Amino acid sequence: MTVVIGVTNHLRQDARVPLFLGLFCLFACLAMLMRTGMAKGSGEPIPDDPSPDVLTKVGRSIAQGERRRVPVYQRMWQGFLGLGILLLVVGGIMFLASL
Repeated sequence: MTVVIGVTNHLRQDARVPLFLGLFCLFACLAMLMRTGMAKGSGEPIPDDPSPDVLTKVGRSIAQGERRRVPVYQRMWQGFLGLGILLLVVGGIMFLASL
């Protein structure tokens, strides 16, 4: 009987790892969703007027680079969502099996 109790205690403790990693992946999914929204911006074209201001040029190039990365961000948040749900399901099954 003590062996069964010891195994269930270890399983319950081991279930914390996939649950924690699943929550981390869901948080990363939320961060990528926010990053995708910021990268899309307002959808208005970025002005190409020549400006002597260095900060304006740097800001324009950063904005253009972010808009090019939108498809990458979309695939990343979908990947994090799938992995997070899978880890939460596995951790939940492990936790329920320990009861």
